[in-house]
Amino acid sequence: MKQNHTDVSDAARSRSHDLIARAAIASLLLLCIAVAFARFTPSPPVIDAATGRMPRPAEIAISENVVVFVLDSPLDPAYVRARHGIAHEPASHGSMVARVLRNHANVTIVGLPAEDITGKRHREDFLDALRACLGFARANPQARVVLNISLAFDEPDPEKKTLIEQLHGAGVMIVAAAGNDASEKAVYPAAYEHVIAVASAGKAGKAPHSNYGGHIDISASGDASLEELAFLPRGTRRRITETRGTSYAAPRVSAALAYIRQKRPDWSGAQSLEFLRESAIPIENSLFEKGYLGTGYVDIANTKAMIHRPFFWIHRFLPYMTFSLLTSISAAVIVMKKLPGMMIALLLWLGAVPVIFLLFLGMGRTLSAVKTGWHAGEGPYMIAALLSTGACILYLRCRPFETLRALLLPAAAGLVLGPAGTAPAVKGLVL
Repeated sequence: MKQNHTDVSDAARSRSHDLIARAAIASLLLLCIAVAFARFTPSPPVIDAATGRMPRPAEIAISENVVVFVLDSPLDPAYVRARHGIAHEPASHGSMVARVLRNHANVTIVGLPAEDITGKRHREDFLDALRACLGFARANPQARVVLNISLAFDEPDPEKKTLIEQLHGAGVMIVAAAGNDASEKAVYPAAYEHVIAVASAGKAGKAPHSNYGGHIDISASGDASLEELAFLPRGTRRRITETRGTSYAAPRVSAALAYIRQKRPDWSGAQSLEFLRESAIPIENSLFEKGYLGTGYVDIANTKAMIHRPFFWIHRFLPYMTFSLLTSISAAVIVMKKLPGMMIALLLWLGAVPVIFLLFLGMGRTLSAVKTGWHAGEGPYMIAALLSTGACILYLRCRPFETLRALLLPAAAGLVLGPAGTAPAVKGLVL
């Protein structure tokens, strides 16, 4: 009798260990598949126009036909794309402006250098940058272009004004920083008629450094905290750059406009700006009451939720729902399986959260790209891969472990080929 009891205990323990092993394998494989899927789905590029390259039609389509030009100092595309990467050199002003923009809008970014790395501004480079943006807008009528200028000049310039009028006529929305003199001083190009002048302010009032005045159109936060992270053999290197100024308020407004133009492609620039003004939050300050801080300050999350209702459900409701669901499952597993259940619950949290995030990220990018006519890039291959995955699941009659084993090879291929810049056709053949 005692021997039988021991055999039963050993069998139960063996089943528990097997269950934990299966949960661990399933979590790891699902995570690999999700990472591979996210790697295969491209994000809009960051381009330095100083190299002579402009976005290609497929790259414009990935960004839902919205392109933001950053007229500033030379930017480092790798620094802007890798949101937590350590720069080899101190980041330029243009790189930091583009990074703030990238943090708030998933759009194609093109850097137009108009000053050198030391901050010295060159008039001819500024004019050439305006001409480059104008040429792109005219050559790509399907693109909805936003031009962010976080530079300021004290005096007006007839030639710059003419080019800005031509850009406005070509449908380009121009956003410029209002300056950091803490005065009513008007700087250019922010003070020109067809330019959206951005001051730095929050709900409680104007930032101490920001300019203000009747020429200001709107305000946004000018505080930027940029984290850089590197994993080294002897530990982690972390660097945080705290900076502020209207230079970083302008890209927040540009990001909000870019998002509006993505979600309302049929709207004109004037309609997009009017919506942004209506979504601005009033500022509790006497300067705002005088009309010196525009129509209020831009809260990007609020603007996104107003223009695109699913934003609220995805970014607010979905995390709460996922958290509640995982908590309930974990509690049930722990009650039923005791110590092995704790291990399974831990694996659920370590595996399910990144899997869900990466799958939604990849699916969102793919659907938005296909919706905008993304046929010249990887769209067809992604659709073929998804259909093949569905067929594999059906053929294996939804048996999870057999399906996961079958998907392991393409998942591994995705991890390798995704960041390697492999041609779309090669990726499609592999999948």
